[in-house]
Amino acid sequence: MSQTPTTLRSVLESCDMLIIDDLHAWQFTLNDTEPALLIECMDGRNRRVWSFTAEELAAARQDGDDWQLRSAQGEHRLQCLGAICADNDDDPDDEPGAESSDAEQL
Repeated sequence: MSQTPTTLRSVLESCDMLIIDDLHAWQFTLNDTEPALLIECMDGRNRRVWSFTAEELAAARQDGDDWQLRSAQGEHRLQCLGAICADNDDDPDDEPGAESSDAEQL
């Protein structure tokens, strides 16, 4: 049984937040043009920006849950995280005018 190789780009397409060099970055853009990946975050009062080309993304190496990236800015460690999303929809029983099943039996 062969397994499809995982690429950093495919992991980035399904994640919601990144940790780059131990900094949480929820604001990132994955592009089909250059830069292929643009990451922004605040480090205290300082705005930090990282950019990676498509070639740098393709050359990234997975190390457990982390990815090692090398760019003109140096070497970086990247973790891709999925956000926990709550369902914000109301239950049909919670809508105004909806009768509960207990009230119908009375």
